[in-house]
Amino acid sequence: MKIFFQQPAIQSRLQLITQHRITGWEIWLQVEFSCFIDTHPGMGDWCREWQYSVDRRRTKTRQYIAIDFAFRRKHTSKDKYIALEVKQSLSTTQCIHNLFKDVEKVWHMKSSEDDLRNMWCLGIHPSSSQVEVRDTVMKYAKKYDFELDNGCIEYQLIEGTDWGFTLF
Repeated sequence: MKIFFQQPAIQSRLQLITQHRITGWEIWLQVEFSCFIDTHPGMGDWCREWQYSVDRRRTKTRQYIAIDFAFRRKHTSKDKYIALEVKQSLSTTQCIHNLFKDVEKVWHMKSSEDDLRNMWCLGIHPSSSQVEVRDTVMKYAKKYDFELDNGCIEYQLIEGTDWGFTLF
């Protein structure tokens, strides 16, 4: 993620998003990230909007869920993927909250379809303090009853912008 957000083109577009108060740019970011991972030398297979059936015993409201990205690195097991959920928001707190709602959504997946090795969440939000981000992530981890080690939270400012990203 650090390399992705160090790209001058991404930083420039994020500055334009701030200057023109553009909203709803999450899909743009996902397309840019798709282009980035497709050309990354360590990337094996990847898919955007990976569909999974839900366990109907856990939820009656939907039949399928879509994970923003499922990918695997080269030379890793061909049937085990890493999930990545992506959210952007003008509020750090709302961004992190929405990521935890996505984690909860993934927990409704049928175990027979669970070929995920692990799951990561990426939030892009206005720059904040490291302490504020960690406290917010841990607060929602507790609220959603998810076990999360404080050392698994990465927060970084995106150079030349008013944005930061949180990865956990």
